[in-house]
Amino acid sequence: MQSTKPEEWIHFPYEILFSDKTLLPNWICSLAQIANDLGITNMVLEEKMGDDPNNESPEVSYYFALACSHLREATKYLFDTLELPEVKDFVAELDTPAQDNLVAIKSTYEPWENSFIQTVAMPIRNSVFHYPKPDEKEWSDLRIALKDAFGEFRVRGTDITSARFVFADDIRLNYYQLLLKQNNKDLESNISTLAKVGAEIFVFAQIAVIHFMDKMPSENIYKGRR
Repeated sequence: MQSTKPEEWIHFPYEILFSDKTLLPNWICSLAQIANDLGITNMVLEEKMGDDPNNESPEVSYYFALACSHLREATKYLFDTLELPEVKDFVAELDTPAQDNLVAIKSTYEPWENSFIQTVAMPIRNSVFHYPKPDEKEWSDLRIALKDAFGEFRVRGTDITSARFVFADDIRLNYYQLLLKQNNKDLESNISTLAKVGAEIFVFAQIAVIHFMDKMPSENIYKGRR
């Protein structure tokens, strides 16, 4: 249920955002995109994984893959940019919770060998929008894995556009398990880790972006509600 609380808006000219002529505003803008993407992806993933059996959703496989993609790109962005002088100085200003989150984030890809990002997020990111062709070798293993299982087809509305081919979601999940050489328990653990790391990056990004915006020149900044 959506909140009825009015939204608060802060309006500002872009020339204020980019009044700092270093690379820092550019870094902040990409970090804000990361916050937006991980915020909504993690929220939906947690909703789809809810404990309420009536809220059980086959779409978990899609949102898991999407979250892996965002997480891999977000950690790569941080790895590539955190040592830029202006970024490093700015990050040093952030409070303890942000620093703690950053330590936790880095632990997912440092050291790189056998890290969560290398072994889970990156392989799924690399295959997330790949639809297996009919002659690909994985189909033999998928057929074996599903030979004793039942597929589903759900219609949640009154017309064909409300159909959900649940069997295709099952196949995608099994494809990821084959890709990662994992079982259901391992996959559930990875989804939990993914949500945790995604939340840590989201919080870090939120703190950093708001800290930057608090430092912007105050002239021509307007607050309002909608």
